[in-house]
Amino acid sequence: MTLAATLPGHRRSRGLFARIAHGLGLILALRRERAGLSRLEDHRLADLGLTAAEVRDETARPVWDAPQRWRSHECR
Repeated sequence: MTLAATLPGHRRSRGLFARIAHGLGLILALRRERAGLSRLEDHRLADLGLTAAEVRDETARPVWDAPQRWRSHECR
């Protein structure tokens, strides 16, 4: 057992750190997804059922504007 594990409030700090790290991971994943989407050719976008205009709109969104499906996941 480490000294930090015995300090008061350590458990709460660890939980906060985990939530922050999880949130940053989601933001980075979203950034990668949008960047990859923006590099796809038109015929690939058509395979996904997307238009170039939809992709432009999606990639123009700020990084903190995550899709609803991500917001419904537990990030606590």
